[in-house]
Amino acid sequence: MPRMTSDPASSWKITPLLTVLVMISLCRGYGYFDSQYGGSYTRGVSVTSLALGGLRAVNIDDPSAVMLNPALLGRLEECQLSMGVGPTIWVESADNPRRLSRSGLSFSPAFLFGGCKMGTVSLAAGLSRVSDSEYFAQEAYYGEEIGPDSFSVILSEAEASGGLWECVIGGSWSLTPGFALGLSGGMRFGSGSFETRIDSLHTSVLDSVVHVDWEETSPCLHAGAALSDSLMGCGLSLVTGSDRYRALLAVGAFTTLSYLNNGTFGFEVEAVDPLDLEDLVVRMFADVPMGRSISTKWGISFDDSGSSYRAGFGFSLGMAVTTGRTSFEG
Repeated sequence: MPRMTSDPASSWKITPLLTVLVMISLCRGYGYFDSQYGGSYTRGVSVTSLALGGLRAVNIDDPSAVMLNPALLGRLEECQLSMGVGPTIWVESADNPRRLSRSGLSFSPAFLFGGCKMGTVSLAAGLSRVSDSEYFAQEAYYGEEIGPDSFSVILSEAEASGGLWECVIGGSWSLTPGFALGLSGGMRFGSGSFETRIDSLHTSVLDSVVHVDWEETSPCLHAGAALSDSLMGCGLSLVTGSDRYRALLAVGAFTTLSYLNNGTFGFEVEAVDPLDLEDLVVRMFADVPMGRSISTKWGISFDDSGSSYRAGFGFSLGMAVTTGRTSFEG
């Protein structure tokens, strides 16, 4: 993810931008239920947040903070531009007792952000994909014997596509040197479809097709607060929900250790649909410089989803290399 900085008094510098691949550390969970209701959330909307395990409330120092925790826009270094794209790829298969194949491929996250710091006020705007509904599953079931070396076969398929995007603008205000509040708003929009098909070679099972198209356009609001000094800090992030996107509430804290190259270490807790506490995610992260121009980013995530009776574990790793005014992250 390239990030460019310049003197606020000068014009924006045009620098070649590099598209990088991003591996998502942890998503809400891929399944047909997810594809029908809101898709699978992208844990993080920039390379930095993904590399740190999907952070939302703390330690974001690029313009993507406008869509995560707007209060962190105060961490911007003058004027910055960031963009990136990466694939989401997943596959599942089994062959006993049924032949099962599930997969998904989409280009998310995909984002473009820009922001400027002007004294105690920082402003930013951006566009990013925030959920994904790409899903395909095929299941073959071999039933009762209907003749010599012949069995009934039931083939079922489920397919979904689409997702949601957000386009927002907002800013932060530093009330004191260590305390800031932020607010941003915009539109959440997208469309998609899902379909199930059953084809059977058994007369007792009827062939059927169910197809549904959906579309959503709704306002979205992000709010946040950040408190920090030279050694430690904390933050809070809130985003409103809609018909196909659940509200998110995240709280995190971090500390800087001088004896580990001034590396930043911390944790974050995120509640999906906080009023019903439908999903709880705990993250631990580290952002450690390895020299004057290289830093490494690490994240570990634990996901406990009560609504789907499942749990998940995620691991993320990233690196940033700075060359002059441009930073490349992956």
